Amino acid sequence: MNDVYMSTYQDLPKEEYSRRLKETRSKMGKNNIDALFVYSDEYRPGNGTYFTNHKTINIVEECAQVLFIPLQGGPVVFTGSLNTFAAKKYSWIKDVRKVDDLASHLQQICEELPSPLKKVGIVGEDILPVTLYHSMREGLRKVKFVNAKELVDQQRAVKSEEEVSLMKKAAEIGDNCISAVLKEVEPGKSEMELCGVASMVLSFPFK
Repeated sequence: MNDVYMSTYQDLPKEEYSRRLKETRSKMGKNNIDALFVYSDEYRPGNGTYFTNHKTINIVEECAQVLFIPLQGGPVVFTGSLNTFAAKKYSWIKDVRKVDDLASHLQQICEELPSPLKKVGIVGEDILPVTLYHSMREGLRKVKFVNAKELVDQQRAVKSEEEVSLMKKAAEIGDNCISAVLKEVEPGKSEMELCGVASMVLSFPFK
């Protein structure tokens, strides 16, 4: 995200992200999960962005976004070298580290935790690259791994008032796009021209 994009970007308040983290940790505790390893990337950013308010971009580099959430202690974001600058600026989580050093960072984090990790839940297991999986295993030794996708899916399925408000705004923007396009539909007009009409509406959605 750049400053031009962010000038039209309606964000959720920090309290919403704190609420999500608190709820996730509550679910972790009930399932005896000591930490979550949440994987996403620039093509499938959903789970990562849900927690961090940051989406990696592949204009400068193709990279992952990994979020490590211990039951106790602050969450940590791992991403590509160039994407770390945007992550530190726009994410509410300020502990941002390079994903290339994932194994060594995970070892360091574990050493600083009040108690050793026994069970770690993985979110995004179905899209996790083998190379990152090996780095995770190297950094989190003697740990039992479980698939925690359902834990996060169930949480994301229940929307907060803030989320519902943005969903309504997104629907309004979609309606405005369709209305603008319908006004321009006529014989001989190409799909590309109609896409241009919709793009103009999307370029300034909050007027």
